[in-house]
Amino acid sequence: MKLRCGALLFGLLAGCGSLEGLLPGPHDGGHAKVPGTYLDARFSAGHRTHLALEGEKQLQCADCHFVSDAGFRAGAVKPCVECHRKQQEHHHPLDGGVLGDDPATAVTLPPMTCMSCHLFRSQGPGRWGCVRCHKEQVEVHWDRCGSCHRPHGTPFTRAADCGQCHDVTVKHGKGEKHLVADTCMTCHPHHTKAAVAASRCSSCHEQKQAALFPKGHEGCGTCHSNHTFTSASAKSCSSCHAKHPVLAPDAHPACTSCHNPHAARAAPKSCESCHTKVHPQHPFPVAGQTCTGCHPPHAGITAKTCGDCHKFESTPVVHAKTTSCADCHKEPHAGKPSRAGLCESCHKDQHALVKLNKGHAKCDDCHKGLPHAPQPPPACLSCHAKQEPAQKGHTACDSCHQSHSAQVIKRCTDCHDKPLPGLHGVKKHQQCDSCHRPHLPQPGFGPQSCQSCHKELSKKSHPTPPQQCVSCHLFSPPK
Repeated sequence: MKLRCGALLFGLLAGCGSLEGLLPGPHDGGHAKVPGTYLDARFSAGHRTHLALEGEKQLQCADCHFVSDAGFRAGAVKPCVECHRKQQEHHHPLDGGVLGDDPATAVTLPPMTCMSCHLFRSQGPGRWGCVRCHKEQVEVHWDRCGSCHRPHGTPFTRAADCGQCHDVTVKHGKGEKHLVADTCMTCHPHHTKAAVAASRCSSCHEQKQAALFPKGHEGCGTCHSNHTFTSASAKSCSSCHAKHPVLAPDAHPACTSCHNPHAARAAPKSCESCHTKVHPQHPFPVAGQTCTGCHPPHAGITAKTCGDCHKFESTPVVHAKTTSCADCHKEPHAGKPSRAGLCESCHKDQHALVKLNKGHAKCDDCHKGLPHAPQPPPACLSCHAKQEPAQKGHTACDSCHQSHSAQVIKRCTDCHDKPLPGLHGVKKHQQCDSCHRPHLPQPGFGPQSCQSCHKELSKKSHPTPPQQCVSCHLFSPPK
């Protein structure tokens, strides 16, 4: 009789370790023995697959193993093709093929059988033995060979539908469109782990990948998220570079306005590429001095002040307390302003006055240190030594003269109140400069001085020539 190798058989074996009395006895009246290795074989992948069949496909031990008068022979099995005729043909490339290109060392492989791939006695979860030969080549999906390979069908391999297991929406490529699942292999090579895809960006983006520098932007995944390689989904630069505020953020909303994201440490775009109407003549075209010399792009300030670079003898450059650099340097990108008419732009009244005095036409003749640090003008006598005031109390030139035009702005009577004493009251003595000269010594009022007007003296009143007129003719009463 036939005995089904099922749970009942396993229960008996677990208790007794044999099938004595259950299998047909041999002709000599003994008992048929089942090897003890059945305990291991019962739970192997091949046995579990075959014994789990039900209905018309239900199998018993004797359907595959020969049980004769001599007993149970585990090594004697019926050919698989008796049941698996449709799978008789296979298309494995190494079936009876030659391994190696050199004829001297090439090895001819033996024909493959069902057991070459189907590990009947395997304790693993699968029923494919591919990993016995392809362990090093298969890092992932080693238990799902049948998802892509069809050894008994044509073609031998077929494209896997990754979407059946991986619920991934991919956005990548020109136009950032959704990609179909079979393009996963473009980045994920067969049999490799997912991490391998990160190193394959350069296969398409060789130039961009090569420009990435070693510190910071090591790989595409630093900024781009997996499966969504769109420009909109990339990390913002500020997520890492928060300490780099942008100059004029309204005009420069994105770092990529100046920097190439795939060559971030390369020279940024020149300012002139956008600011075409600005051609600065300042600072001077010395190496390293560009627009960013005054406009630091990441300093958070609009521009440096002039005083940051321009000092005058360790003192900030100034011109009057309320004058700023922009009052004279109307256009900061134009460099030095023309000196012609520069002073006049603020000092219009003074400029009009110097036109009346040819010797005072140049401002810096008197105002040394122009234009940034004007010094007090020197004394007038440094140039006008011959006009040294000899009259007592007339020491300051600007007491009588306007400094820029040199015109007389004060008369004698402005300081010397009328009526003047003594002979000053005589009508003919009312004109001060008749006797006095502001830049000449005080008149002596002797005969020579008075005789300039009083040429002939009456001998009756002056019987002897006078030695000193003021001895008798008093201009000022005695004190």
